[in-house]
Amino acid sequence: MWKIAFTLLIGLCSIIGVMLFWQWNAYSEYHNPAKFGIDEKVVQHITVKSNDSFLSVTQEIEGLQNDLDYSVVTPKMIADWQCTEEDGESCEPAKDNPHIIQTQNQSFTFQYQIDISDEDSAFLLKDWFLHLQDVDITHTTINLIATSRREGSWVTGFPLKGYSKLEYIDYYVFEGKGDRGALYWQSTPLEKRDVETGIHFYTTNGSHPALSLPSILKIPNYGPLAVVITDSYSSANGSGLMIIQSSIDNQALERRMIYHYFLEKTWQFPVEERWLLEVLSSLVDQQESHILKANRMIDELNSYFSKDELDQFLALVYKEEHITSQKLDELLGSIIDKRTEFFTLNKNKKAKWSPLYFYDSRPLIIGDKDIEGLDVFIMNNERYLPFVETMTALGYRTSLLDDFETVHVELENQFYRFYVNQNIYEYNQVHYGLLENPLKMINEKPYMKLNMMLSLFQFSFKEDEEGLYLNR
Repeated sequence: MWKIAFTLLIGLCSIIGVMLFWQWNAYSEYHNPAKFGIDEKVVQHITVKSNDSFLSVTQEIEGLQNDLDYSVVTPKMIADWQCTEEDGESCEPAKDNPHIIQTQNQSFTFQYQIDISDEDSAFLLKDWFLHLQDVDITHTTINLIATSRREGSWVTGFPLKGYSKLEYIDYYVFEGKGDRGALYWQSTPLEKRDVETGIHFYTTNGSHPALSLPSILKIPNYGPLAVVITDSYSSANGSGLMIIQSSIDNQALERRMIYHYFLEKTWQFPVEERWLLEVLSSLVDQQESHILKANRMIDELNSYFSKDELDQFLALVYKEEHITSQKLDELLGSIIDKRTEFFTLNKNKKAKWSPLYFYDSRPLIIGDKDIEGLDVFIMNNERYLPFVETMTALGYRTSLLDDFETVHVELENQFYRFYVNQNIYEYNQVHYGLLENPLKMINEKPYMKLNMMLSLFQFSFKEDEEGLYLNR
């Protein structure tokens, strides 16, 4: 009797296997990625098969150059992987590094598994497939075959192009630009709703928020983005995908979406610098940030630039594929054709405050000498000179005292004392009042306005396109 039962079991498994293969093959033929008209040079096609405790992934990268070494970058969640060429032969690794392989047929096919807990009611995978170092993959297609976890919904950071619920499998096709996209699953079904071009909302129980996104409309190239509104998973960001709680209001939702837009441009940003995105987000939606230093930076920008100029700055940021603090400085300076380090100097949230200033690119010439290393700053349309270095170059004996708030200046029978935090100064032991503090600390150095320096010391000054000329 057991032989008959065993034979029937083997036969039943074979029939189910054939039917699964037939359904998947028929559907994948209908949704052949080659039919999408993709002609990018380097593309990847990823097939994901869902099992109870792991995902089986096949990743094919096409359009590579022959006879070149490629370095494989492996996410932490992938413990082991195999690579084959187009002819089915194993990839040839370098002798001293198994993560460097050479292509012979312009493509690699990788196979690996990703472990997932069968007890999870939802999970998010951020960095979940292999990458080739220094290779720009321009297009990704993901075919997801769910033989398990069919009761819920799958979302990726690439737009959904096709879905079919068959008898034994669910089949998803996701496709989009680039080579990064998060993967999310939850056991509760999600309903998809498109509200703006490139924005796809996924919600539970058919509940759609009353969405109003006026600030999002200011961003010309927003999306694509999958926004999952759910209580099945905590708030999180992944490439092309964000998860938020259902209790969020419209204003907070839009702010999170703006922040995510800029976050997508900064995946190479050090984590400690990402708070700078609060500054950009506030410039877009005109709302205060919860970070005090971000608000101070916004106030500084608003005091120097007009709204039209800041809109020009944002328009330049929108066009950038990747941004850094240095790139933000470059774009900001280009508005008035001057160099600044405002974002770079303030990139650490806990670092000392650095005001917004620009460099005068012309050399400072004292007497007949071009003094190298003396930066002339422009702040609120006033020029500031490094006080100790400038006075020393003019022949004065100048020193910053140990309290870092007092500067002593001496020349023959003239004795001066200036204070960083007081609007007075001493000349030959007599106190004189000023309308403002004569010294301003910038990057832990005392600076003085050029006009005040000329008034106090009666220096001669002239300028032209070639330089700034200062004489005693």
